[in-house]
Amino acid sequence: PSPSPPPNPSPPPPSPPPPSPPNTCPDCSAGSTLDPKSNEGSCSCIESVAVRMTFPNLDVAEFDTDAFIAALAADLGISPDQIANLVVSSGSVIVTFVLLPDQTSGGIFAAGVAESLTTNLTTTNMTSVWESFGSYESTALTPAQQLALVAPPPSPSPPPPSGGGSGSDDTIPMIVGIVCGAVALIAVGIFFWWRRLNRRTGPKSAAVEA
Repeated sequence: PSPSPPPNPSPPPPSPPPPSPPNTCPDCSAGSTLDPKSNEGSCSCIESVAVRMTFPNLDVAEFDTDAFIAALAADLGISPDQIANLVVSSGSVIVTFVLLPDQTSGGIFAAGVAESLTTNLTTTNMTSVWESFGSYESTALTPAQQLALVAPPPSPSPPPPSGGGSGSDDTIPMIVGIVCGAVALIAVGIFFWWRRLNRRTGPKSAAVEA
């Protein structure tokens, strides 16, 4: 019987999606934050409240960010979408974030809402949803401190020159070789001068002895 035809080759994998375009929105002023819904074609800044919370008894590796957002939203009575720019760093656990107005408020907190959120966060009488996080310290950041949170990082230091500093190591043997060569030339010169001097004074010394 004739052999079976080879199976058809598998189709190539689909191409990865193109990378998202970089955010070209301008920086927001102090006390405001770029609207998370902003994109390259629509940039808008909305009012915000920045907060730093420190949990001295927790470790960064074990910190549950999703549980933190859920607990914070439940305790303040806001939507999790109103918690943005959350950053967790070491030092026990330090969490910085901003609170945003309700999406229906036009990017501005209603009268007294921002002050109420700040007061709730900077007191220690928050509800039992925080029991799993233990004790904490909370500080409302000033507009200037909030602006520093989104400031661009400093430019990296320029790379060291190629060669890794080996050029200075190569220079030392070269200098030693030059010095040794110069000493050798001086010694040869002295030797020939001494021989020439002896040739001139040799016959005179023999005549005097005769």
